[in-house]
Amino acid sequence: MKKLSLYIFLILTFGTKAISIETKYLQKIPVIYDKLLVCKVYYEFINESDSSNKSYAKITAYAEELNKYKSFNITIKTVEDSFKKLNTYFLKLPASDSSRTQLNNKYKKTCDKFISKVGVNMPWDIFEAVINEDKKFEGAIKAFDIFYDFRVSYDFTKKSEPIDSSKYDKYIVGDDKNELEEFFKSSDKNTSNKNSGDVKGKKLWCAWNGDDVLGFGFEFNNNNKVKLKGIDDDNEKLITINGEYQALSNKIIIKYKDLDNNDEEITISRKTLKIYGSSSACEPINKNSSIDNKLKRALDKLISEKSSENKF
Repeated sequence: MKKLSLYIFLILTFGTKAISIETKYLQKIPVIYDKLLVCKVYYEFINESDSSNKSYAKITAYAEELNKYKSFNITIKTVEDSFKKLNTYFLKLPASDSSRTQLNNKYKKTCDKFISKVGVNMPWDIFEAVINEDKKFEGAIKAFDIFYDFRVSYDFTKKSEPIDSSKYDKYIVGDDKNELEEFFKSSDKNTSNKNSGDVKGKKLWCAWNGDDVLGFGFEFNNNNKVKLKGIDDDNEKLITINGEYQALSNKIIIKYKDLDNNDEEITISRKTLKIYGSSSACEPINKNSSIDNKLKRALDKLISEKSSENKF
């Protein structure tokens, strides 16, 4: 109770200042949010509890701001899941990288700047620090952000209704039923409605924030096998990752190893086809449609955008 009371005090002190950031800086807010998650666990790891608590308050402020926009649905659960993955990441660091000196060299300068100001009213020098220190935070962020290597463009259109922060412990989903719910019912007509139902032979295309082209896909096959197909942005090529899925009554759990051979997990709501903890939403596509063809068009668009200002 004492710890909870301290969090509430810090959130009121550090997390409620009104935002005043120019529109052109909005795309940087998720970057700062991700790094604040790392900072919170970093401070815990080096036993700086006061700084860790201030980071927690800042995370709350950023969550409240980000949840105003269509791309975001941050909940207590998604934050706590990120903390767990980061704890595992720090615990598994080799001795040469986990000393206080090494960790301070990576994170202290930027993290201390984050917690030096209240709320989300961040001065430009902190944006600058965030941009210039991406590589130092990359390994830690990959521990909880499974889409780190994919291209993301956030939709900062405001939601029609404000988000009530008291409901962060619940996933915010629509109440309307539609054909998506029907799509993910059992593919076996002889299966009882009391069972979860399988999805073998079906495909999902998941778009980045409503983009007509950019996205990634899932192919659900026999024996609970699934293929995750996407784009390697750095190397400008298509990638396929093999995994396994479990079809439950209200969600589909996908387990796989990422390109670094780390165990990862994705959960998709069967009602909304949204990926838990992500801004991406999926839609069913015809079994005759090719995810590879969609990805090739997306890669062409990506390369065109990246090379548009080339002089040579």
